[in-house]
Amino acid sequence: MGAPEASKIQPNRGIQVSVGYVYVYACDGNEAWTSEARLDPPFTLQSLHFGGWVSIEGDTLIASMDGADSAGANTGALAVYHYNGVTWGFSEMLQAPDPKWGDYFSYPAQVSGGWIAAAENEDDDHGANSGSVHLFEKAGSHFVHRPEIHAPQPEAAHSSESGW
Repeated sequence: MGAPEASKIQPNRGIQVSVGYVYVYACDGNEAWTSEARLDPPFTLQSLHFGGWVSIEGDTLIASMDGADSAGANTGALAVYHYNGVTWGFSEMLQAPDPKWGDYFSYPAQVSGGWIAAAENEDDDHGANSGSVHLFEKAGSHFVHRPEIHAPQPEAAHSSESGW
């Protein structure tokens, strides 16, 4: 379960708002759920929104960080965690191969069958905010980026000025 608006107190930095956490729960088979872990983001950044989108399959958990700023504000990134049978540990961070300001990569994202699909909602490569989906395939212990997908006939987002 993601808590993307959770704040974090940092020594010598004060309170950083909307950093976020992810909480992992396990079912005992009798419909009783217990807290298993609290995952911290791989780095701390105000308005990171870690855990705005969470997906889990088997021993892999992914959490969005649409506020990550690797190439400008709200570039976005995806944190991948691995369960070793005892604890959850950070494994790697995934990004679009061409991260850009305001693309909001990673929200939403899904892990399934050794693949990760992550949206880049405001990708402008085929028109203003036309978006794309990035695919990552599991190769050994890491995920490898595969070609991104665009709508067959991408359309740019419409502004209110155009009558939409």
